[in-house]
This record gives sequence, C-alpha cells and structure tokens, in this order.
Amino acid sequence: MYTKTIDRAQAAKERAEQRLSNHTAEIDVKRAEFALRKALIRIDVAHHM
Repeated sequence: MYTKTIDRAQAAKERAEQRLSNHTAEIDVKRAEFALRKALIRIDVAHHM
C-alpha cells in the first residue's frame, strides 16, 4: 500500500543511524537526530494509514 513511503523512510532511518554511530567532528549531530526522528515518524504514520 504505502511500500515506497515506508522503504524511503526506512532508508532515511538507516542513513541517520549510520551517521550517528560513526560520530565524527564533521557530523551535525542535531541534524542527524532530527533526520532519525523524522524517518521514524514517517514510518509510524505510513503503518497507520
């Protein structure tokens, strides 16, 4: 049903988690955390539609 939306959100979640787990000085932690929260919300919303 919303497979593409979920797939894109899952990929975004994985990218954000990867950025946070490989924390370096170049990573904007707040931006990565925001991206992760946004992806999790998109996944949750897509599952409830």
